[in-house]
Amino acid sequence: MGVWSLDRLWTYVLVLITTAIGVAALGAGIVLVIDSEIPGSDPAPIAIVWAIAYPITFVLVNRIGIRL
Repeated sequence: MGVWSLDRLWTYVLVLITTAIGVAALGAGIVLVIDSEIPGSDPAPIAIVWAIAYPITFVLVNRIGIRL
């Protein structure tokens, strides 16, 4: 894979943050639709968002080749 340039790292970080926000918004919408509650002290939803966002970001940046 080689050494990453700062430009590629910046792209990965921006796509990761954008993906995490999108996954969180989708999850929040699902929670609202099913009329459920998640306690604010529960770290599981945050871990789930990041666990979903990382592989999606990997596919978008490395396989599809998104460049900013």
